[in-house]
Amino acid sequence: MIHIQKSETADTRTCDWSKVTEDKLLESSKQHIGDIEKGLDFFCNKLKEASKIHDFDKITEIKWFHEDFKTGFKKTGWWDNHRKVNRHHIDKSDGVPEDVNLIDVIDHITDCVMAGMARSGSVYELKLDNNLLQKAFSNTVELLKNNVTLTCPYCNGKAELKDSAIIYNGKSFGNVYVCENYPGCDAFVGVHRDTNKPLGTLANWELRNKRKEVHSLFDQLWKGENRIMSRAKAYKKMQKWLNIKTERAHIAMLTFAECNQLIKEILRNFKDKVKLT
Repeated sequence: MIHIQKSETADTRTCDWSKVTEDKLLESSKQHIGDIEKGLDFFCNKLKEASKIHDFDKITEIKWFHEDFKTGFKKTGWWDNHRKVNRHHIDKSDGVPEDVNLIDVIDHITDCVMAGMARSGSVYELKLDNNLLQKAFSNTVELLKNNVTLTCPYCNGKAELKDSAIIYNGKSFGNVYVCENYPGCDAFVGVHRDTNKPLGTLANWELRNKRKEVHSLFDQLWKGENRIMSRAKAYKKMQKWLNIKTERAHIAMLTFAECNQLIKEILRNFKDKVKLT
């Protein structure tokens, strides 16, 4: 896994620039560049892994390979199997793995160029289906996302994906990201259903309770028979009150100070319509 630290200014296009000093921008820029290095190292390692297993069955199945080769591939048993056990023959419909990614695309390009240059000193025109390329692109995004996890903001320990049973006395409610130093450091956060995507940021006992307090109050704005507004409008209010972007307008993303500010704004604007529980 790639471990990175939380940075609210990592994406300069969506962060609140009005609150960022030059020193903070420099610090976060250095952190971002370091994170990019980790991400590219991840892809470099994936390429190295691909190179080590490329055409492996030409070695392990050399007899079968040679028997078909001698027929000018009139016999296609080895070739048909070859497309199934390798990932780079993505120009053939039955050679495209379901999770095809850009590593496979680079593997395919390298295979064709190296073979062509070694054989005749030239390379025939290479083409891939646009839909396949988009699928490979999307799968590569997910591949990287699924291999990135945050560092604990309290002790700088690594966040590890584990069964929530370790937290709830043996009863499982799905996976959670939990600090590697748990229970000494009790920070954790849940994940979205059927994914490994965290619901928000790691939170210790104090912040988790504060977020629960906010939820009980904020939800009264848009839930139930006595709701005051739509859910969409309530979250727009949150963005305005806290001066945050849409991407951070989730209670599981809020800091302790932001939780207190949100409570203050709700009570100030709707004190006669909501109540603390």
